[in-house]
Amino acid sequence: ASFTAVVDLFVRAPGAVELRLIYQVTDVGWQPLYDARLDTERGRLVIEQQASVSQSTGEDWSDVALKLSTSTPIQGDLPVLGPWRIDVLDDRPMPMAEATSAFDKAEVRSLRAAAPAPVRADAVVGAFSARYDVRGTVDIPADGSSHRVLVDRLEEKVTLHAEAVPKLQPAAWLVADLTYGGEAPLPAGTIDLFRDGSFVGSSWLPRLSPGETRRLSFGVDDRIDVDYRLDTGMRSSEGIISSYERSERHYVIEVVSHHREPIELIV
Repeated sequence: ASFTAVVDLFVRAPGAVELRLIYQVTDVGWQPLYDARLDTERGRLVIEQQASVSQSTGEDWSDVALKLSTSTPIQGDLPVLGPWRIDVLDDRPMPMAEATSAFDKAEVRSLRAAAPAPVRADAVVGAFSARYDVRGTVDIPADGSSHRVLVDRLEEKVTLHAEAVPKLQPAAWLVADLTYGGEAPLPAGTIDLFRDGSFVGSSWLPRLSPGETRRLSFGVDDRIDVDYRLDTGMRSSEGIISSYERSERHYVIEVVSHHREPIELIV
């Protein structure tokens, strides 16, 4: 599709004129992605904030200045709560095509319209949203595929400890407590976790605000052995007229740490 823009211009004298055309398009979105790289020796965590950008507008973006925003224009209107009608139950079989009432269909359309749009470098933080100006220029073809762009890279000091749930699995996990010191909030997104250069898995990072503390798990700590076993099991019954039975089981949890330094363990 092509469009024509008409501009009425009046000048008092000849000279150079610069016109800038700004327009809004659909079929554009981005999702936040993160790489978290933990250095256990230094107790430092490097977080690379990335953006997965895609667009299928029909126009390739070549050598463009990219700005990413956390605002969602598609959610400009406040959702309207519809009535909930209560009536006598009609248990007669209903054809599948008529199983959804007109009200239910309208409610479904409302929910779809309110679904969050894909969401985010220098940060410009406002009272209600943040904008990230990607440094330099980028190329984003109009093929609808995902293209990764580096937004920011930050390094934070973390506190390490271990956690174990022996009843479910006799192992300990290495956990880092991160207190986020950035200026702009981090939108929720998928985070890939690396420990001392090795990939240990992926998780979900909820929205993280400046000053907020978040717990990140970096896989099983192979330097901690956890043993969970049944020690004793007893059963007794009491009473003549009304009796009851009681079962008691005692479990033993044994932990051995092979770390060179003491480490806190939460069981």
